[in-house]
Amino acid sequence: MDPIESPKMKNSPLIDYPAVYADMVAQALKNMAAVRVAFTGKSMTPALREGMQILVEKAPSEKIRLADIIMYRKATGAVVHRVVGIIRRESGRVFVTKGDNHAYVESDRIPDCDLVGRVGAAYFEREPDIDVLVRSRAVGASYVVLANLASGVMCLRKFIPAPVRNVLKYFAGAFFFMFKNFIHAVYLGIYHVQLPGRRRAGAF
Repeated sequence: MDPIESPKMKNSPLIDYPAVYADMVAQALKNMAAVRVAFTGKSMTPALREGMQILVEKAPSEKIRLADIIMYRKATGAVVHRVVGIIRRESGRVFVTKGDNHAYVESDRIPDCDLVGRVGAAYFEREPDIDVLVRSRAVGASYVVLANLASGVMCLRKFIPAPVRNVLKYFAGAFFFMFKNFIHAVYLGIYHVQLPGRRRAGAF
C-alpha cells in the first residue's frame, strides 16, 4: 500500500509539528506500514533537511534502538529527533532524544506511549522515489556519543565555580561545535559517496 501524504510540517525548537499531525500519523499507522510527511527545519541537519519528505514507519517501542530517528508526540506538537539513550523502567521504556544539529539543547525524555513511529527513509521533493537517508552505524553512534557528552557536561557544570565555568564554557563550546561539524562532514562524505548507488524507495 502506498504511503499517504500529509500537509507540510515544521520541526524546530520554536515551531513543531502541530499535535493534530502526530495523531493523524499515529492513526494512519494503525492501518498502514508507513506514512510519508513533508519535513522542514534545521534541528536534524544534515540527516533531514529543508525540502525533504520523510517516511515514518510503524515500529513498536521494543524495536527502537539507539541512533534511530523517531517521531514522537509532545504537549506542543510532534518532533522528529534521534534516540541517544534508552531508559528501562517498570512502566516501560523512556527514549532520550536530541536533534543532530543541537549540542547544548536539553534532551527530551519520551515515554514509549508517546512514540509515533520510526523514520525509515528520506526523499528530496525533486527526487521523490530516491531514498537519500544515510544508514551508518558509526555516524549514528557518534551523534549518540556527542549528545551524551554534552548532557554530562551540562550536569557537571553546577559543581564548577562560576568564574571557572565562565572560562571553560568557551573551550567546551568550541569542542562541541567542532565535534558536531566533524560528524556532519563525515555524514555528508558518506552521503556523496553513496549517491551513484542510492537505493530506490521501498528497498530498505
